[in-house]
This record gives sequence, structure tokens and C-alpha cells, in this order.
Amino acid sequence: MGRLFINEWIKVKYSKMLWILYGIILVYVILTGGMPTGTMGWGEYGATAPYGYLRNCGTLVMMFLSPMVGIFFTQEFAQGTMHNTLSCGVSRRDYFMVKLVCVLISGYLVYFCSLLVFTGIRCLVAGYRPSSGICPPCGLRELVVYQAGCCVQEFTYITFFLLVSVISKKTAIVNLVGLVVWWGEAMLSLSVPAFKGPTSTIISSFELWESGKVLTMEFVKQYGQCAIMSIVFLALAYFIFLRRDIN
Repeated sequence: MGRLFINEWIKVKYSKMLWILYGIILVYVILTGGMPTGTMGWGEYGATAPYGYLRNCGTLVMMFLSPMVGIFFTQEFAQGTMHNTLSCGVSRRDYFMVKLVCVLISGYLVYFCSLLVFTGIRCLVAGYRPSSGICPPCGLRELVVYQAGCCVQEFTYITFFLLVSVISKKTAIVNLVGLVVWWGEAMLSLSVPAFKGPTSTIISSFELWESGKVLTMEFVKQYGQCAIMSIVFLALAYFIFLRRDIN
């Protein structure tokens, strides 16, 4: 599997589309983070930025995960390189696992790097804490638990786009799904209040943080549906990839 990881690194290193995507995300985060004081509803200050990041600009960054997953998976279907690799004796299980790990590493690096950039810019623009000194708990424990929940949300999106990639094998379809999934999920959340997908948990997790409830079971339980969906999406993607034709 070591050679597969090296091969993936080489593909990432020389993928112009992937680096263009990273650049677009960086520019968007810089522009959003640089908004004047008083124009942002959430995460106005440096101390609160990690909690308001997803509500300010992270949701759209999440949607950039669809072309990223597409670059890792569907382009290889179209170019035939996946068929060539598998025909050389590489097992589908190893190939899938390497792809999954690389996609996750890339996705989480994008998330945490953009989060750090956003937080740093908010510190420069608005300062670290409100002038009143009053804000919800922003300690290390709250930050770690909160960001762990954000990682669950991102994992749900990645596994979903991975499933779409394996089913469709077409980059355009994966990108289209990335454009409409947020709208569709928002509509589903409004029509079925019991549904707690990534978008609705972005809102509810921020509200729980404002109420000082990050270190409670109520905060943890809200990610239950996201965790279940992630497992289902990943299992389906793996099962379909093992059994469908690669040409």
C-alpha cells in the first residue's frame, strides 16, 4: 500500500485542478474573514471565530468537497487509470482504502487550514475578544469538542460525495450534487424537524455553544444521525466499488 500512497501524493502534487480548487477556497475564506466589524452575525471575534466559521463561510467550503472527491475518484474512472492500476494486481480493497485516506487527509487539511486563516483574520480585523469581555465559553475543552463535531459533519459530506462518485463515475454529476445538496438538505430539515443532517447540526451546535452546552451529552447526541449516515454512505460506497465494473 505504500506505493499506492506515493502514487496518490504524486497525483496531488501535479493536479492543477486540485491546486486551483485550494486557491479558490483560500481566496473565499480571506474575503469572508476580512468583512468589517459588525457585518458578521457569527464568529465576529478571534475567540469566537472557530465556532462561527461554519455558519459564516464553512458551509460553502464544505460544498467544495464534492469537486475535491471527484478529482480523487471520478477523473480516474474517466481517464482509465483506475482500470490500469487494478489490472496490475492491486486489490480493490487496498485501492479504496488508500483513496479514502487521501481524500480524508485532503479534506481535513483544507478545513483546518481555512479555519486557522479565518480565525487569524478575525483577530486582526475585530480583535480576540469582544470589548465587553462577554462571550460564551471558549476554553480548550470546548474548542476540541466543538471541532470534533465539525469533523463528523465533514466526514458525512465526504462519504456522501464518495458514494455519488462510485455510483455515477462522472465528475459533472458529483459537482452538481455538491451544488444542490445544501439546498436539498435545508429543505429536508425544514419539512422534517427530526432530521439532523450536517447543515442542521451546524446551526444547532452553534446555538448549544452560545448556551454553554458544548460539554454536555445533548451536544454529543445531535451528531448521532450524521455518524449513522456516514457509516451507511461509506459501507455502500465500499460495497459498490468492490462489485461494479471498472472500465
